[in-house]
Amino acid sequence: MNPNLSKTKLLSQATGTGVISVVLLAIGLFVTFLAWRYTQNSVTQSAQDQFSAEVNQIEHTVARRIETYNRVLYSLQGLFAASDSVDRDEWSPFTKTAKISDYPDIEYISYLEIVRAGEKEAFVENFRSDKSTSPVGYPGLNIYPEATKDEYAVVKYIEPENEVSIKALGFDLYSSPPRKAALDKARDTNQPVASEIVKFVTDGSLGFFISVPVYQNGVPVNTVDERRAALVGFVNLAIKNTHLFVDAFSPGSRTGVQFTISDGVQVIYTSGEVVNTPGTYSQTRVLEMGGRTWTLKVISDPLFSQSFSQKTLPLVVAIGGTLLSLLLFWIIYYSGRSANRLIRLQGTALEAAANSIVITDINGIIQWVNPAFTKLTGYPAAEAVGQSTRILNSGKQRKEFYENLWKTILAGKTWKGEMINKRKDGTLYYEEQTIAPVKDKSGRLINFIAIKQDVTARNEFERTLEETKNNLGQKVAELEKLNRFMVGRELKMRELKQHIVELEAKKGDNG
Repeated sequence: MNPNLSKTKLLSQATGTGVISVVLLAIGLFVTFLAWRYTQNSVTQSAQDQFSAEVNQIEHTVARRIETYNRVLYSLQGLFAASDSVDRDEWSPFTKTAKISDYPDIEYISYLEIVRAGEKEAFVENFRSDKSTSPVGYPGLNIYPEATKDEYAVVKYIEPENEVSIKALGFDLYSSPPRKAALDKARDTNQPVASEIVKFVTDGSLGFFISVPVYQNGVPVNTVDERRAALVGFVNLAIKNTHLFVDAFSPGSRTGVQFTISDGVQVIYTSGEVVNTPGTYSQTRVLEMGGRTWTLKVISDPLFSQSFSQKTLPLVVAIGGTLLSLLLFWIIYYSGRSANRLIRLQGTALEAAANSIVITDINGIIQWVNPAFTKLTGYPAAEAVGQSTRILNSGKQRKEFYENLWKTILAGKTWKGEMINKRKDGTLYYEEQTIAPVKDKSGRLINFIAIKQDVTARNEFERTLEETKNNLGQKVAELEKLNRFMVGRELKMRELKQHIVELEAKKGDNG
């Protein structure tokens, strides 16, 4: 055997190993790049999802508070619907049951009575002399601001009644165009309606009202004309801007986000300082509040972005993946015996998506698949469900293979094995599969759950490794054979040399 030829083959083998290591390094770096992109997108999406959850929670809290306002109004409306006439001594105890003190943003509730021009003097007289809840009545009360017109919407009852709120008694809300517009809409729709931001007559602060109409009992209110004719008054909630949602959003409850609620261009609530600079994340939602459109604007602050390590985590993945790829390259290039270890490390580093899962009945009819099944086989869930698992049959397994599989699982045992299946597009792939039986409480088989994993790439790699090991074994055998040949030849040369020395010695003796 030519020694140079053996050296050439060994060099070629070593070169092949080097090429494989370089290829795997390239694959590792490429996968690192994909992992970096995935991590970056995942972190960004996670932050976006968390931000959206924060926005949803804020919107839900506002919606619940609006529902609370409406429930209070409807309960008071029900008081008037249940009685032909609600006196002050009925109003006061009932309104206390509403427990408006539990809602600090509700400044007060009131009842407005519609007073026609011909009823004005009698209304004022009766009001002043009403001593049902006050021993002195209301001797100084007048309808204000003073005006001559066809009808007035006068504050008749108010709760709580104190030194500040009592200033609203006698106030004609029809004298204020924004208030009248809201009341007219409530009258015509028979729905809670909110006013635009107005100045309270009690203390000059800003806020808004929510009103529902009170109609005369026993008359139809199906049309706008019928409602206008049946109107006798309104029930009102007064809410100050400075008190709005004061208990719904406690300080620090929404860490990482700031938000404002606006009625048109008027900001009616802010969670903190009004921030005009855009955050990393922002969303705008439209809320319906008593016929008005509120705008909820939520933005993230720097603390929110930092909490998701948007820059750090992808960088760690990129650096870690690169170092891991270089480490794998070194292991493969300098230690061919570590190939199996490389597979485990590479498998860990390049771990794929979740395994494919299939649920069938006991006849193998598909009942449910997960998204990974679609990714693996190409069959969408809608197309796979109802089909037999035979749609994946490649024809590469013998009949005995399937008979053993079915015998095992129908006996209630778990089957594990590998098979060649066929995708929807006709391509074949190796699949490692575990099929577990599912039984009902009585022990009767009802389903099978199969967990599948595409092992095509792994098998191909193992075959390549086996071929490499076989080639290395052949080369080692050739080297051993060459070594034996060289050792034998050297022994023969020594024997021949010894023989010549002996012959020369004999010639000397004979000479």
